[in-house]
Amino acid sequence: MDENKKTLPEYATVEEIRNNFTITELVEKAKNENLSEWLASNFLLGQAQKLLDLVENDAGDKEIFALLCRIFQIDMNGLSEDEAKEISASLDNIRSRLANKAIVAEDQADLARAVWGGADTIILRGESEFSIPIGVPNKKFVGENNTVIEIFYDEDINLDEKNIVLENVQIFLRSPINLTINKSQNVKVITGNKKTLAPENDLSEVFKVLKGRSPFESVDSYRQRAENCKGVAVGYALLKSSNYEYDSNSFKIEPVWDLKFIDVLRNFVAGKKFTIKIAPEVAERLYYNERKLQIFADFTFAENKLTIASLYLETQGAGRIFIENWN
Repeated sequence: MDENKKTLPEYATVEEIRNNFTITELVEKAKNENLSEWLASNFLLGQAQKLLDLVENDAGDKEIFALLCRIFQIDMNGLSEDEAKEISASLDNIRSRLANKAIVAEDQADLARAVWGGADTIILRGESEFSIPIGVPNKKFVGENNTVIEIFYDEDINLDEKNIVLENVQIFLRSPINLTINKSQNVKVITGNKKTLAPENDLSEVFKVLKGRSPFESVDSYRQRAENCKGVAVGYALLKSSNYEYDSNSFKIEPVWDLKFIDVLRNFVAGKKFTIKIAPEVAERLYYNERKLQIFADFTFAENKLTIASLYLETQGAGRIFIENWN
């Protein structure tokens, strides 16, 4: 081995790899998974997944050789016509097996690698939420552990037309859109598009209150305006079964706050842990039907500053649940 040759992580481009390693060396590095790691770390995730799939499906050196030639733009010199046909047939066989293989995704990065790698069926495992690529057709996403899929689109979506099938998931819609999912099974749709709970609550007035007291406004007048801001959506909470404490009948929650309200929330939430008190049977119903919930706030003016009077969840199955244990 050339003692002056650098290791894979010391190279930054495909061209550098091609110019400093022989194809035989690259085949060996592919089988040891070092090359897949290099491709992924250099944002070639689709290529990394294809290479990893070949290795995990016991592809031979010739198949790996052929794929590396495509990835690194190397001429396949020295192959006979029979060898080329053999490689092509073997790759077709592997692609067929992969198409019928369900790839497991533990998080969003896994999901992206699986989609770019060509997997048709993806098992969504783990308690984190996922965002699926609506623009990639002919995919099936199967949830485990009561998976939540968040859809950010603000236009109507027809998943049936794209042949995208969902099973055993909850869908959290950020916008009030029409969603066509007739081919899907066991899907619960959660709508999280409420900005305020009370129709009479003008959101523009809430934002005026956030700007603070006007120069010629009395404290009492501003306090009244602040206290009129009730049921304002300020964030989200994702329920995780691992965060439920049976002995205390409480869910620990880890809110994600809406940045528009961060100035008011910053001091109020600093260093505080958030829980909701809820009986096990109610907690179970929520978890299996409404895992992702909006957090609402009532405002007030105290100690010469705008602050939060209370935080709560508004649920379909259990009504209003106040967030407690803030210290």
